[in-house]
Amino acid sequence: MKRTFSALALVLALLMVLTMTTACADQSAQTQPAPVQSTPAQPAPVQTSSTQTAPAQPEKEVDPLVGAWQMPESIYGDDFDCFVVLNEDGSFLNATNLYESEAKTGPYTQMISTNETFKWVRVGSTIVELHYSYMDENGEFVTELTYNEEEDAFYFGTELYARRADNFELVK
Repeated sequence: MKRTFSALALVLALLMVLTMTTACADQSAQTQPAPVQSTPAQPAPVQTSSTQTAPAQPEKEVDPLVGAWQMPESIYGDDFDCFVVLNEDGSFLNATNLYESEAKTGPYTQMISTNETFKWVRVGSTIVELHYSYMDENGEFVTELTYNEEEDAFYFGTELYARRADNFELVK
């Protein structure tokens, strides 16, 4: 019995050491920068009429819906402006400019609402879904918007949701 217990303890100890060694090796491989390979400098090619240049790398195409969109005012009048900002990386944020005057001029405070769950997805040529969650028991909310190219506006069903806002500034 003593031999079996000792042998089992030895096997488990070796297994533990092997596991730790492998984990440490994986960790160091992930954190170490890749070695820099130096290449000899090559002179720039001389442009002549008989040589052709390689085509330039095409620029990354940005979705035309990326940008700021201002939500319409309520019928009661507001002392604030609400915006939804669609980012290039697929995230979005809600911004509210709270003005000190009812005329919506002068100084204002900007409140931002976003987190890592705020994502927008184009699901059709004119349909966009805003996916967001406040990470509570209510789960994820999805708002489906239809883009009207002629008006440069989003609609939620038949109601205007937001128009493009070229004058929006994100306060940092």
